[in-house]
Amino acid sequence: MALDATALVDLATAKAFLIVVGTQDDGAIEAAINAASLACEHYCNRFFKERVVTERQEGVCGTKLPLSAIPLKATAAVTVSVDDVAQTVWKQESDGLQSVFDVIARPDHLYRRSGWAPLSDPYNVLLSYTGGFTAAAIPASVKEGCLYMVQKLFRDSKRQLAEVTQVNTPMGGISILDNAMPRVARLLLDPYRYVPVA
Repeated sequence: MALDATALVDLATAKAFLIVVGTQDDGAIEAAINAASLACEHYCNRFFKERVVTERQEGVCGTKLPLSAIPLKATAAVTVSVDDVAQTVWKQESDGLQSVFDVIARPDHLYRRSGWAPLSDPYNVLLSYTGGFTAAAIPASVKEGCLYMVQKLFRDSKRQLAEVTQVNTPMGGISILDNAMPRVARLLLDPYRYVPVA
């Protein structure tokens, strides 16, 4: 197994965190890294690793349109179409006056003075842009949250655990449902979580 391009941590970092030596478990650890990275992105409802994103979004009533891969890379191409009409996009100071552009690109959203409300099709906004962190710039707490997910997935695969765990109490052992994501991983990822408001 190989690491996906969207993996949030590398194999050496994960092996050091897991205190694993040798190469016999490398495939299982890489699989855990890929799954953990995807789980972290799903939990936070956003992409972390830099990538080109082409997506169709539902137009919102306000002036700000959130992006799923942030921060937006202003030096790369950004194209926006609203109700099938191409928009001119301001990305950086060298572009000139913001007032002459239809859309203003910010690190975490796009701003449009006239709003994003659809004329007919609710998914009226078509975007293409590069966003997310470079591997070196991924926040340390995101990487650490991912490592706790890797640890859980790797250990569970080694022990062949189902979705229950055994807890010993003074009254004896009991079985409880296991959390899919460790609490410490959630705490580390919560500041980066985007929860859309309905």
